[in-house]
Amino acid sequence: MTHSRLAVVFLVSVALVFGVFTSSSAHADLVAWYPFDGTAADASGSGHDGTLNGTAPTFIATGGAFDGYLSLPGVDEFVSTPDDPDFQFEMGTSWAASLWYRRDGVENDQGLITKGYHDNSRDPNGYWQLQTRAGGFTLDSRCCSDGNPRSRIDGGGDHGNNEWNHFVVTRDVDNDEIRLYVNGARTVTHSPLAGSGDWAMGANPDPLVIGNHFNRFTVGDFDDIGIWKGESLDDAQVALLFNGGVAALVIPEPSSIVLILLGVMGLAGIVGRRRRK
Repeated sequence: MTHSRLAVVFLVSVALVFGVFTSSSAHADLVAWYPFDGTAADASGSGHDGTLNGTAPTFIATGGAFDGYLSLPGVDEFVSTPDDPDFQFEMGTSWAASLWYRRDGVENDQGLITKGYHDNSRDPNGYWQLQTRAGGFTLDSRCCSDGNPRSRIDGGGDHGNNEWNHFVVTRDVDNDEIRLYVNGARTVTHSPLAGSGDWAMGANPDPLVIGNHFNRFTVGDFDDIGIWKGESLDDAQVALLFNGGVAALVIPEPSSIVLILLGVMGLAGIVGRRRRK
């Protein structure tokens, strides 16, 4: 084999390995990821770092759903991230949000993640929020200046059992439905989107807020929040999130890496044999 062909094989091998690592470790549609391991930094690479607000928000180093977590006592504490198009889900755009929450006691209408309704004023340009309800977890969103139509979909679950609970919402435009998941299992499939979820959600200048709605500051612990824009999450991906956190969707599985490396080694062996002929 000529030196030029050897160079091509080498470059292709390097490209294969590089492609696996970059495509897996930097998920194109993950726009924000808050592991809350000591800071409110965005681990997705999108630059949407959060800011702590209030008297006593506290990071706890261990005991979260995955390592550390954020604890909010419910006095005046919340996390805010400046408005960005990544948090505005236009009509016809799929999206998803995932979080872990723990609370000792049930309380209605507590804000988990809110875009457009964190203080006393509801933004007229369409908000979306994940919040607690007496019956568990819910997705709430309103369209348009008069607040109609409205989509309020309860997903069930027990948010007040003093255990970590996982909640996922995804709007799947391709399949014309909204799905809610609690602790890895789908609890609600809401369809069609027309008139009940097909508007622009979060199309307002308000910040993304974690831990507040209508100035009812949320009591509880938060961990491993992820937000995706431009895709929905399916049952298998939600199961991965439940078992391994957001990292399970953005870090390549060891088996995939091994297979690619074995392939590269095989290419190298073929090249070596051809050179000896």
